[in-house]
Amino acid sequence: MRFGVLPTVSVAAGGDMIPRTTVPPAPGITMTTKPHSPSCDRNQDPILDVLRARFADRREVLEIGSGTGQHAVHFAAGMPWLRWQCSDHADALPGIRLWLDEAALANTPPPFALQAVLEPGPGFSPLPSGRYDAVICLGAVIRGS
Repeated sequence: MRFGVLPTVSVAAGGDMIPRTTVPPAPGITMTTKPHSPSCDRNQDPILDVLRARFADRREVLEIGSGTGQHAVHFAAGMPWLRWQCSDHADALPGIRLWLDEAALANTPPPFALQAVLEPGPGFSPLPSGRYDAVICLGAVIRGS
């Protein structure tokens, strides 16, 4: 499996968590309500406790499948020595941006679109430059077609 980066698009979802397969990309439309996941509220502190120990000597983290962006904000705030890079399907980026923009943390750069595919096709770009010393994937589910 290889990874490719899709061009960024914005999609209106009204803040509802809609399965990404049902939301068609719609360039130029932005999300105005932050998406929310109750499970993130429940599990973010126990996960942070583990990550603080595991990532104590790390500096650059790539999160694959950042979902709502809630975990990214919580973990970046709780581990300020890390640069926390969010990525997800392009449809999720507007919601992630809302969380990151509101938190305004210095260690959370803008998210980028990342999709796992067997072979990158037209429209895919190379991964953004950067070196990560940790990769985390908490919320992504990869399913076959």
